[in-house]
Amino acid sequence: MSLQNLHCLFKLVLHKILTITSLPPEEVLGALKNLQSIEIVDCYLLTSFGGISALTSLKMLNIYGSCLELQVSSDRSLLPSQLEELTFQECANIDVIIEHSDLPELCTLYYRNCSINKINLTNLLKLTNFTIEGCSQPFVLEGLSSLGGLDYLWVWKCPKVYLSSPEDKYASLLYCLVIDDLSLLTLMLSDKTISELEKLVILSVGGGAINGEVFKCLTSLKYLGFGACQITSLPTTMKGLANLHTLLLDDCKKLDNLNFLPENLKKLEIEDCPILEKQYGNGGRKYKKIAHIPIILFKWST
Repeated sequence: MSLQNLHCLFKLVLHKILTITSLPPEEVLGALKNLQSIEIVDCYLLTSFGGISALTSLKMLNIYGSCLELQVSSDRSLLPSQLEELTFQECANIDVIIEHSDLPELCTLYYRNCSINKINLTNLLKLTNFTIEGCSQPFVLEGLSSLGGLDYLWVWKCPKVYLSSPEDKYASLLYCLVIDDLSLLTLMLSDKTISELEKLVILSVGGGAINGEVFKCLTSLKYLGFGACQITSLPTTMKGLANLHTLLLDDCKKLDNLNFLPENLKKLEIEDCPILEKQYGNGGRKYKKIAHIPIILFKWST
């Protein structure tokens, strides 16, 4: 049975097919009216998406472990316009995919451990979830200021991210930001967006203390999380976070005090922080300092 006769096909997975250089043409893929997901894994010789733009039902495209040398045409979109989720993991030479695609419905864009030079977000007006992690080479973000509906922005282990211009910052409401470098706050977000941010998660920050000056601007923050951070103390400016409702401390093994908690904190979660668990756990010598918090949860990793 040929591929074009699989009219009920919902998901197509191409896994380590080392002879494939192109996806099937339009006359084949166009017949797959129910195909909603394509996953391409380690197809290193792929140079053409063939007739993928004819897949009018395609919602999700995941590409893993490919060094694409794609042939592109300037007069047509490389990917189908109704695509909603696009994922790249351990890929290279993928800059042209976004540059040569019209993706007005794209909601989720995910990069992990990729070699990229530029990500152009200018026309991705429905983007709500944007993740970049493990992209260690220098790259440029362009078009952050054109976005207006981001819910989640995750930038982790990307030490050399730049904006196309200092003014090209995200300037609308953002619900949650996940970062490993506090300088990314002021690099990527406008002052207004920072002041309205409600959820911030900080991951893998190095040893010592955190420069807490930026916390003075987080006047709307309700949820703050620290994960796998090597800090020994919390920023003194945290005490001024009047709207903070929940604080999560996860795998912060060197953290040895909770001296600067906001007075109105409602929930404190501590997981895999051995020093804090010993000192502030029920029966610990410092437990009274946090006993006023309505909800206190200690969790231990197994």
